[in-house]
Amino acid sequence: MPVEKNKGLGMLGAAAIGAAAGAAAAYLSDEKNRQKAMGKARELAGKAQDKLDQVAPEAGEKMEEIRSRVPEYASDIKRKAAGQGQSIKAKDKVKSSSGQ
Repeated sequence: MPVEKNKGLGMLGAAAIGAAAGAAAAYLSDEKNRQKAMGKARELAGKAQDKLDQVAPEAGEKMEEIRSRVPEYASDIKRKAAGQGQSIKAKDKVKSSSGQ
């Protein structure tokens, strides 16, 4: 039963997409509307580029900071793992000596 319900929703979704595409095609068939849409697209692309130019240097600095800390983090992890290994070996020795 749920499969049939999903099919109905899929068909409804496809119809909605088709209607939206048809409306967009009708709107863009007018030269004035097409120019207006292209102008808005260029404006948004310019704003996106400006924002990217603004955040790119900061992102680069953060990446460099992270890269510089990787060896430190790796050493900490290695040291902690070695400590855990020693702890496990000690527990195993205690268990084996007590006959468990």
